[in-house]
Amino acid sequence: GINEQRFVEHLYLRSCLLDPGFQRQVRIVFEQRLLALNGHSDQASTSPAPSPASLAPRIPTRKASLTAPLDIDDQSSPLQVVHGAVKAKRRMMDKVSEYASELVLTSDRLEDFLPLTAQILDPVRASVVCPNPRSIVRHAQWLIDQGESVGLPVVRAKNKFAITDSSLYDGYRDLMLSVLHTGVR
Repeated sequence: GINEQRFVEHLYLRSCLLDPGFQRQVRIVFEQRLLALNGHSDQASTSPAPSPASLAPRIPTRKASLTAPLDIDDQSSPLQVVHGAVKAKRRMMDKVSEYASELVLTSDRLEDFLPLTAQILDPVRASVVCPNPRSIVRHAQWLIDQGESVGLPVVRAKNKFAITDSSLYDGYRDLMLSVLHTGVR
């Protein structure tokens, strides 16, 4: 059979290699967005795009933050970009087990979904923290519309604000956008 542990090991190693470039790309994209929204679009558009070499792996900081105020609807709205840690191997194996259990419950053929590690869509992560729902909608819509042009096309959205049942842990809600890190264009 398929050795999911081996797939998890490979996914984890690849994620560790890709994470610094991904984190840097997310930070650059939102720095440029902040500049453009604050009326500095000339700086945002003329600042050179980073070269692929500048996105090379480096030791990432645990938490990077952009808190420049945004002038949206005549109010100051801080936007924060937070570096998420690479998903741990143990958590990846837990997810593989969850996926296997879900497939057994739905009577889907497990063989059609192998390796289950391929179902893990978020081994590298970053968060964009917005101060209010309007800001969430504006930034999410912008990324959905412009993601392709900035090297982060959105491939999936999961809106936990729309979930009304009690399946959410402690009532926590967020909007998760899965992006495909294609690099700088």
